[in-house]
Amino acid sequence: MDPHRHCSVCWKPISLESDPPICGDGDCVRMYERREKSRKRFSFIMYLGIAVFVGMLVVQIYMGASG
Repeated sequence: MDPHRHCSVCWKPISLESDPPICGDGDCVRMYERREKSRKRFSFIMYLGIAVFVGMLVVQIYMGASG
């Protein structure tokens, strides 16, 4: 069997050079795009939450040091 990888949605064999790793079927394309959008949104919210937490921590440290 030739070297290959699998579609990340339906697991059909695809070529190693396929990028993104999907077979090209319409349903797979839509599902992959939906997953990527969700992943990007989650990453943004996670980093925003960390930034807010660090910002609040810095404010508390500053207020405690000067108050």
